[in-house]
Amino acid sequence: MNKYIEEFFEERYNAELEQKQKLDTADGFRVGIVAGLLGVGAYYMQMLAKANFSFATFCLWALTIPYFITLVVALYYVGKSIWPQKKSYVASPPRICTVC
Repeated sequence: MNKYIEEFFEERYNAELEQKQKLDTADGFRVGIVAGLLGVGAYYMQMLAKANFSFATFCLWALTIPYFITLVVALYYVGKSIWPQKKSYVASPPRICTVC
């Protein structure tokens, strides 16, 4: 009976580790996408700094402003998903201060 219980908890522990790795990987993917979008935004700003006033510059501004607004919203939601929340995993129990 003890072996069955140990195997059960070992399987649960491994499942928690796998779940944690999946969540960490998903966050890394989101951060990569946002980093790419920030690079595109930096390119837009570089183009706007070099541009003279013309209709094309006006169109670039008209597209860049909504882009940066949506980029800020995307950064907010990615930060919100990555920011530590009240989650706990069997694989990483809370640290207990023995000195305190």
